[in-house]
Amino acid sequence: MDAHLDLTLPSTCPELHQGSNANWDDASFALYSMVGLSSEDLDKLTTALNREWKQEMTDEAMPLVRTPTVYDFKGESLRDVVRAHVELDKEFTPRDDGGAEGDIHWYPTAFVVVTTREWEEQGLLLVYADVEEKECPMDKFFFHIDVANVMLSNFEFRRRRALILQVQLGIRAWNDSWHKMIA
Repeated sequence: MDAHLDLTLPSTCPELHQGSNANWDDASFALYSMVGLSSEDLDKLTTALNREWKQEMTDEAMPLVRTPTVYDFKGESLRDVVRAHVELDKEFTPRDDGGAEGDIHWYPTAFVVVTTREWEEQGLLLVYADVEEKECPMDKFFFHIDVANVMLSNFEFRRRRALILQVQLGIRAWNDSWHKMIA
């Protein structure tokens, strides 16, 4: 992680609790960057994040991870990224089939952040709001690119479930050593 980054989160963010009556089946995780990435590096990263997903899905499936129009937050704080994600148009498409109110195409409650140019070795940051808790507390953890597909395609945005998933994937231990390394 670049040492100068401000990764402070707001303690809560109820504004991220969007889309509760929507179908999320075609939603992608937004990818933001807090470091300067060339278009080639960004393409390499999104390809790596979507590789396994594309192998498992049809050609029509939305990518698991993609970049919104505004994704570059170099020199800004993680709070700025949270604000941008709240304001991101989730591409809601109404439905009238008696099921969900509509489809959304961006996960409203979580997103991925690049915090280092060495993301292949040092990982990425997942930020999420626990929408099962009152006030939607915010949390974050680092994960390695090797577990991205399994983690993101199975992630539930509840703190308890997130911790269980981290333990199952060995992320917690990796995350703890990461924090010691940057402390």
